[in-house]
Amino acid sequence: PSTATRKAVLALATDDDHLALHGRELHWLPRGGLLDSDLDVAFIERTVGSTTTRTKNTITRLAAKLLPPS
Repeated sequence: PSTATRKAVLALATDDDHLALHGRELHWLPRGGLLDSDLDVAFIERTVGSTTTRTKNTITRLAAKLLPPS
């Protein structure tokens, strides 16, 4: 995302909703559940374009399928 887009999205971060951009990925750590958050996800989608959301549990399950056991 452009510098302006990055700033606009990261400005939404609060003590309850931590945000970080790494390359093209936006990492969001809500204090509670996703549905409990006041984060303006619609603004983010309008600003950066279409998005997908995956929870930590989903990422863990995908990694278990794709990565060899250590």
